[in-house]
Amino acid sequence: PVQNIDDSKLQQDLQVQLEEEEEEDRGNESEEESSPVLLLLTTSLSINRKHVAHQERIKTILGSNKLDQVEIVDGADPSKKALRNALFQLSGHRAVYPQLFVSRGSKLRFVGDME
Repeated sequence: PVQNIDDSKLQQDLQVQLEEEEEEDRGNESEEESSPVLLLLTTSLSINRKHVAHQERIKTILGSNKLDQVEIVDGADPSKKALRNALFQLSGHRAVYPQLFVSRGSKLRFVGDME
């Protein structure tokens, strides 16, 4: 069954994640000086209605927040296979879409998925 996720709660969680990343970086002078980037792992080849609905929902939420630092990674793109597999390994969730990560410099952290 599809979970009923509160969009406003998801927006708040994303904002908190970004603020935590920014705060952490302000406190660490040796880290690379770069803004956090949200990586959204999706797939263009899904026939799973739940995945498609969740992907559209998270894209709408991210778009409504006018986040300009979002990179969409298509897990079905053969040129992104190594990145996709690394993201699956980091999250511990293989073939689950969408998944959200925060990247800052060389650090990459799994935020969550819609499951």
